[in-house]
Amino acid sequence: MSAFQVARARQSPRLGKVSAVIVCCIIGLLPLAYADGAQNAGPPKTSDNPLNEFPHSTLIRLNTAALAHAVRAGREIQLPFGRPGGEVVKRKVQLTLRNLRSADLTEFVLKDGVAGSGSSVPLPPPATYQGKVRDGGVAVFTITEAAIEGSMLVAPDGWSFIEPLEPLLRLRNVEPAQRERLLKKFNHVVYNTSDLLGSVSLNDDLGGLPTAVSSVNPHLPLVMSIVADGDAGLFRAYPLDSVMPFWLKQETLLNAIDWLYNCVEPDANADNAYANCGNDFDGGSNGFQARVRIDRLEVWTAGGPDASTRNAVLRQSISMTHQASPLCCGPPHTAGLSSLVHFFSGKGFEDGAGEAAGIGGLNYDGDHCFDTTLEFKCNHAVSQLVPSPVSQYTFHGNAFEQQALVAHEIGHNNNAKEFFSASPVCWLFNEVCGMSLMESNTGFTDRTLYLYDTQDAQVLMGPLLAEQLETAPSNP
Repeated sequence: MSAFQVARARQSPRLGKVSAVIVCCIIGLLPLAYADGAQNAGPPKTSDNPLNEFPHSTLIRLNTAALAHAVRAGREIQLPFGRPGGEVVKRKVQLTLRNLRSADLTEFVLKDGVAGSGSSVPLPPPATYQGKVRDGGVAVFTITEAAIEGSMLVAPDGWSFIEPLEPLLRLRNVEPAQRERLLKKFNHVVYNTSDLLGSVSLNDDLGGLPTAVSSVNPHLPLVMSIVADGDAGLFRAYPLDSVMPFWLKQETLLNAIDWLYNCVEPDANADNAYANCGNDFDGGSNGFQARVRIDRLEVWTAGGPDASTRNAVLRQSISMTHQASPLCCGPPHTAGLSSLVHFFSGKGFEDGAGEAAGIGGLNYDGDHCFDTTLEFKCNHAVSQLVPSPVSQYTFHGNAFEQQALVAHEIGHNNNAKEFFSASPVCWLFNEVCGMSLMESNTGFTDRTLYLYDTQDAQVLMGPLLAEQLETAPSNP
């Protein structure tokens, strides 16, 4: 018998029947059926569907507790994969724990800028994973007892995401009664990025020149250390009682960055054998290999950076990190000891969704961090995680766009330039081609691939990473 059964949304839910032998494969998949009972029909444009940016998404209920237990035990699990057009199929996935935390990271930090105080709270065990999809593919997920978020890349069907439904509904101001009604039936949404309505006129960075780099060998295994910070808006958007609290959202997005920098780059080798990292599959360019290490997970609960524009928040973040004393940053300037500081915002900015402090600011926290000219450069960047509140630009704030934006801004930190015209890249054995992460003139769309421009990766990014980062004795 199948490890899970499919039930149509208008019918009584039927959880998968399993024996003790296959309990690891329970997911209790309940697709939402639409017109004529077709499981792959697009969602209706009605008040019953608040997720209009997902034309072919599927709402499902996952048995997250069973999946979390199975993956912790090292068992293969089954997860839903959204094919182009909305069909959902099951994929078998073998995941490996990808612990990105530094040895000293055992607590997350809550900073109260109004009271001038702070506190630390013990972190649960890490729940970030990377691995392989059976019969070919890569999987990058956070899996806890309450939520699953991440993606699978599979040829030829492309890039499929799973993310929790509760934050999506709440951050789109869905009425509590409607939220409650939907969440009684479903807890996640599945979609293929080829079906998404993309951002329009994302209005990202104004451009600039990359940092001059030497001809350092870019192929050494490196460590890119990151401090994850956030504003009071992030704390409200992803509160501690959410299925996806702020610190878990930060870890989830940085797990995707680790995949991009350590697995997609370079070609498959013993260090990243836990996942499918072949360049003919995932479109890598052999530009660098840098694993992510998270040094701090923190957020402002009150006070802190609060401007309405991204540049102002970015400069507030820099000032409050590098010119402050404990408790907000640790004794003293702790963030200055890390390669990057990424500020995750729960505020919808007036002028765009993200910004980096210049191009090539990796591992730099000197005087240029406070420059008001074109010399402005620092190891900071800011990314908005919530839907945009204005009509001048569009940012939906779903997991795909969040992941693309964070990678875009960190790309600037690491010397990738802005592309205002076509920047074609390909993956899945060159059968799927689209736009690179640094091409944001039309925003992140159904054609955005999780790749940097090949020449930039090799000529600009790789040498800077090798020049600025410490090498890793081992790069698991």
